[in-house]
Amino acid sequence: VLRYDFDKNFGVETRITQSKDFKTVGSVRATANTEILDDVFLNATVGVDKSSNLTGFSGTVGVKINF
Repeated sequence: VLRYDFDKNFGVETRITQSKDFKTVGSVRATANTEILDDVFLNATVGVDKSSNLTGFSGTVGVKINF
């Protein structure tokens, strides 16, 4: 896994994995965070997985609360 955080609000992650069904799979994810209230964050992630017989896209949006 290789990850680079541009700042506290945006980061990119890449990884390469081996799978019996999909062989070598390369993945890239980008994550963005923004504080919407004190200790409450909106988090969004988008990503793509790619191999010779797989192309997958994903995305999530969530709320994170620091206690």
